[in-house]
Formats: sequence, C-alpha cells, structure tokens
Amino acid sequence: MTIRPFALSGISNYSLSMNHPKLSIIIPTLNEEARLPLLLADLNSQKGLDFEIIVSDGGSTDGTRCVAKDFFAKVPVAGLILCGQPNRGRQLNTAIRAASGEWLLLLHADSRIPAATDLNRAIEFLEHLQAINPDSHVAGHFHLSFDVERDRKDLSYVFYEAKSCSERAGCIHGDQGFLLNRSALHSVGLFREDLPVMEDTWFAESFRSHGRWYLLPGSIQTSARRFETEGLFERQLLNALLMNFLFIGWQDFFTHAPGVYRVQSDTNCLDLLPFFRLIENLLKPLTLRKRLSLWFATGRFVQAQCWQIGLFLDCRKALIRGQRPNGVDQTWIKRFDLWFYPVTNHVVGHLITAGLVRIWFAIMLLRLQQRAGKE
Repeated sequence: MTIRPFALSGISNYSLSMNHPKLSIIIPTLNEEARLPLLLADLNSQKGLDFEIIVSDGGSTDGTRCVAKDFFAKVPVAGLILCGQPNRGRQLNTAIRAASGEWLLLLHADSRIPAATDLNRAIEFLEHLQAINPDSHVAGHFHLSFDVERDRKDLSYVFYEAKSCSERAGCIHGDQGFLLNRSALHSVGLFREDLPVMEDTWFAESFRSHGRWYLLPGSIQTSARRFETEGLFERQLLNALLMNFLFIGWQDFFTHAPGVYRVQSDTNCLDLLPFFRLIENLLKPLTLRKRLSLWFATGRFVQAQCWQIGLFLDCRKALIRGQRPNGVDQTWIKRFDLWFYPVTNHVVGHLITAGLVRIWFAIMLLRLQQRAGKE
C-alpha cells in the first residue's frame, strides 16, 4: 500500500499555523460531543511540544464539530477540522494526508492524556531509539487504563490493561494511541478503508513486518462505556471473533456483518445471536474444503493466542495482591511459552484446537437460540 497525493475538499480550517509543527495529533470522530472536550482540554495542557490537532469527523449529527470549532477559537492551538463520511480508516487517511507534522499521533476521541508531559516524553523516547538505529522504523503505543464507573475494577479490565503493555501479535490497538514519524508511516502505508472495524489492528500488525512497536512512557485513559453499555462478556466475545477473522483473512464476515461496531450513541445491550447466525450462513454455501480450511486457520490462530490464558491467571494473582497491570508477574505466561506452545504448535495441535472451537461455536449458537426463544 502506498500513499498517494490527495486533493483536499470540504475542509474547515481554523487558525492552522503556517509553520510545520513537530507533531500532528489526529482524532477521528463520530458523535463525540460529550467526550471530545475532555481530550481537547488534556491536549491543550501538554507542555514542551509544538503540535497541531486535526479532528477528522465522519458526519456527526450532534455538536462534535461545534465543540472542536469553539475550542480552536478560544485556545492558541493550531487546529483543523475535516468533514467526510463515516469510515474510520478513511477519516484517518484523510487527516494523515492533511497533516504537516513530522510525527503523527492517532487518538480515539474518548481518550484522556493524564500527564502534561506525556506526549513530549513519548517523542523523545522514540527519537532516542531512532538515533540508536537510524535504519530502523519505530512506532509507539501507550499503556491503557480504563475509566470505569465501579469502585473496583473487574478482572477483565485488569487483563485488558495488562495486555496493552504487551508487544505480542494482536495486542496493539488504536485505543492505545499510535505514535510514529512519517518515515515509519511510509514504510507500511495508509489504513484500510474496506474494513468497518479493526483497521487499527490491521495497521499495527502490518507495521510489525516493517518495524518495531515500543511501549511508550506514560499512559492513556480510555472510557469503558462500550463495555458497560453492551456488556463486558458480549463485547469481549465479539472482539475475539473479529480478531480471529482479521488474522485468518476472512473478509466475508466484515463485508456482511450488520452493526458490528455501532456508534456509541446508538449502543445498547449487545445481541450476539445475529453474528453467530451470520457466521453459520456464510459457511453453508462454501465447499467442504473451504470450510475445513477456515476452521483449521481458526484453530491455528486460537492455539497461538493461548498464552492469554496465562496472562489472565497472572492478572488474577496481581489483582489479589493489589499489583498494577503494567507490573504483572508473568509466571503463568512463561509456563505457557515454555511448555504449552511447543507441545501444541503443530498440525495435530491445530486440528484439535479447531475441533474444540467448532464444538464451542455449535454450543454457543444453540444457547443463544434457546435464550432468544425464551424472551
């Protein structure tokens, strides 16, 4: 994928500096009137860094664009508002083409930057790594912390926070923030626009083959509103399905899945049955060979992700001890890496895992259908 020249259109420009800032902060938005002001205030508090903020809106029907316009009118921060259609990959790409900074930071609108020096420290950290090895491409992501309404965090939140500290495949997502310079961006290209979701994960994994991700100093706080609205278990399960289909390259699911990631203002309790039925219906017309191939690829992916069981056990131990997610002792993960992965990483292991996943899918579909029949 390459970056092509792009003719900008439909752009509202507010006090954009004529000088090239060091950092361009890109925020894709869609009906984020409530959360965007919090992030903009955090960014306005950042010290020691010249930056611009680009809000790339996907057709918000609330006051999102007005929030951004008012902010840029009141504070001495270079700002740009882009207006387009709702597609996060396209929104990001449009903003990247319009950005003038040497460094790019891609943030979700419901993110918070708690410390005023985090962005400057993060860039200095990557610049140091780049200076050590000028021929390499480096990119960074932050440790994630969830803003939850409950006094005590659920084990699942601790697990996700600990997972955000990992450099393993499938652990780096857009809600952790992506920081990279233009050279690193050109090595991988732009975001996919044919994915309704997971464009950030695809980008992260694509970059992995061109450079290296690093955990940045500092952290990002993100809202747990989607988990709290849709249901933690339901969203976790759907996210796991999405990760699998992305990694095995099954594009049909993303093409046909209805409302796989709804606008936050439209979310409610997540119903998994339509997604399980869709998977079943998409598999039916395929040849036996193709179906077996998809299940085998799924078994291989799941087997490679079994280390997460070890992380979950380590997080449970850390929660009991009152330890922080970024300081989780990795005793169980090391055991999985040392014993479980080598013993199961072969064709027979993948076939067994695929069979277990197929049985699990059938049981889940049956339970969801029975639950729907009772309602």
